[in-house]
Amino acid sequence: MTVLKLFFSHYIPPARSVNMVIKALNLPVTLIEVDMFSSSYKSQDLLKLNPQHTIPTLQDGNFALWDSHAIVSYLVDKYSPNSPLYPKDLRKRATINQRLFLDAEKLFPRLCLAIVPLLLRFKTVIPNGVCSELYKSYDLLNALLKQNEWLADNVMTIADLCCITTISTADYFVPISKKRHPLLYDYVQRFNELTYYEETNLYGMHLLGAKVQDAVTLSRNAEVCYNFN
Repeated sequence: MTVLKLFFSHYIPPARSVNMVIKALNLPVTLIEVDMFSSSYKSQDLLKLNPQHTIPTLQDGNFALWDSHAIVSYLVDKYSPNSPLYPKDLRKRATINQRLFLDAEKLFPRLCLAIVPLLLRFKTVIPNGVCSELYKSYDLLNALLKQNEWLADNVMTIADLCCITTISTADYFVPISKKRHPLLYDYVQRFNELTYYEETNLYGMHLLGAKVQDAVTLSRNAEVCYNFN
């Protein structure tokens, strides 16, 4: 089997998702750490593979692919086609795809609105309006978890491994209320049962949190984000 190469950063939630899927599938991989806070992330090696120079980028032999959602579906289809992470049943797969699009179109952009201005020192707190948008996401996710034990099915899928890095990072900055979002709160805690979760997600999440705290004074009180606890 070809050893995969993944251009990667612990700071980037979608990159963490790809690494989680690689761990779940037990695939050999070489992680190429990219410093997102310097010009080196626009290296010629990366630009040759991916003109968008986005992270994560996967190299599988002479094939390159970027966008975390495209990468994880490719990995399961190629290396573990019978895995319940991305089943062949069309309706189940369509539901998983919908959750992936939800992450790409709603969840992750809302997370970026919350933390990118802090990293760039444009703001020192997360505005109430941005917090409100994240709470709307929490409302939706909590409602989805009334339908299944996991986001798209009653077993874990790539939808969960993609969304959890966004959700857990959002939770770090705008905490999920156990009172208002009990199913979502328990869902996030459930990932601690995965043997690779600390290594593949929590480590990078805390690195990002420390980076933000180094850049600004982050307030998490009721004046910035509504406190439902």
